[in-house]
Amino acid sequence: MNQAPAAPALLASATMAQFRLLVAGLRLEAALVAGFIVVVSLTIATGYMQPDSTLDFAIVPVALMFAAGFALPWTLWKQTPAFGPTPFAAMPIGRHGHMIARMTAGWLWAMAALALVLAWVGLVALSTTGEIVLTDVRRLVSDPSAGPLARVAPWWSYVTPFAAVTVSYGLGTAWVLGLRRPAVWLIGSVVAALIGLELGPDDLVARALQWLGIGPVGLDHLVTGGLERLDVELTLPDGRRVIAWSGLPTFQDWILALLFWAAVTFSAVTVALLRPRDV
Repeated sequence: MNQAPAAPALLASATMAQFRLLVAGLRLEAALVAGFIVVVSLTIATGYMQPDSTLDFAIVPVALMFAAGFALPWTLWKQTPAFGPTPFAAMPIGRHGHMIARMTAGWLWAMAALALVLAWVGLVALSTTGEIVLTDVRRLVSDPSAGPLARVAPWWSYVTPFAAVTVSYGLGTAWVLGLRRPAVWLIGSVVAALIGLELGPDDLVARALQWLGIGPVGLDHLVTGGLERLDVELTLPDGRRVIAWSGLPTFQDWILALLFWAAVTFSAVTVALLRPRDV
């Protein structure tokens, strides 16, 4: 049975209601994550509480935030069935309206949690006389004799965590809402990828995974701005081997990856939402 589109006012009200409900629904998970972050960050900071040591903001592991964004929808929908009969059909905005509202509320919580994590790490950095800047130190392959180059990340580097978590949250939502048994599909996909790496023809799976990871629009560009792709091992004249940059990350590379993954995420979420639910 087709349902009329949800009115914006009803959808906004449902989103705020879901936002408040998630306070109780995610209480245990939030406490565990917060405790883990506090213990780890304070433990690391203690090691830097020395006169000549500092803890910079760059210690934030954006890749872990990306993984957390993908995992969050599994928690949001663990007690709300995505398939089968539900009471949503009798409500003003219907089932799809509630799914959009819950998805939006979860994204708001993800952005708020990410902002708090970044603020906490920034405070820890300040407490150790560190800096709230994203800095990297590498040699350039083009001029290794010049010594390490300190690069202060541009403004868009501060946006990458929020963009990356938004994409991973959307992909996780599409996975959970689009598949009847998401856990089985996830395990099966991992097993299939591992088998393909070993038995696939002409390293096809390996090349595909490499393209998705560090290709021109790979996840590395989205999550880090392309730092992993630019890292190369360099041998200095004195025989020492160091990690150097083959170039510098650019805004154009990052925005291209962002647009690509935003299109993929939007398409995946749309297909997941439009899938029949056997209401």
